Amino acid sequence: GVLKSVLVQEGERVRQGQLLATVNNIELEQRYSRLADEMKVAQAALSGERSRLQTQSGWNIHRHQDAAADYHAAWGQLLAEKAELSLLDLAFSRVAKLHAAGAATKRELDHASLSFHGKKEKVAKLINRLLELKKRVDFGGEMANDITPQLAPFVAKIEALQSERKRLQQRLAQGQLRAAADGLVIQRNLVAGEFCHGSESVLTILEEGTLEVVLYVPQNKVDSFAPGDRYAVTIDP
Repeated sequence: GVLKSVLVQEGERVRQGQLLATVNNIELEQRYSRLADEMKVAQAALSGERSRLQTQSGWNIHRHQDAAADYHAAWGQLLAEKAELSLLDLAFSRVAKLHAAGAATKRELDHASLSFHGKKEKVAKLINRLLELKKRVDFGGEMANDITPQLAPFVAKIEALQSERKRLQQRLAQGQLRAAADGLVIQRNLVAGEFCHGSESVLTILEEGTLEVVLYVPQNKVDSFAPGDRYAVTIDP
């Protein structure tokens, strides 16, 4: 992908888990966006089939069937909203880290925060509505003409899209390069804007505790050193 930002400088000490750089995978992002559109289409198909079945059943259909249809429609919508919430959460977290590093503006942070928390509130309301609908379904009892089995393929489609989006979210998260251990940045191998291959090194980091100093001293000075002695060593860059 394209290297979006490098958040550390040469000579800077880093800690395990610290965000070092971000990479944009345009192909994955486009695929993720297409899945969002497919999710909306699947949701619309579920709603359309629910309406068709209700019309086919006539106005004498029991309230239980109506509640079951509403429940599955709300369930499908909740899955779609949760998928979008996960993406907004990922974006908010990324912008927050970029803002802390001085790579994103306060306006960008506020926008990401507003989008995430607005979506989070919407998801919470959908969950409450789903619980209410579930009570209506349970209260109605088992019905001979239950349309739930007929709606199941549409719900399964939405769940499959949700699973695929989750896998893509995990792959997109790999675009956040983090320090594997505490260490020192020795070299920046790429700059923002360059294309980064999967096997290419963005940064060279010297892990703490892996550097060993070997000193050679004259033979007549050997008796001046003993095991356990401590010495300050200065190494030129």
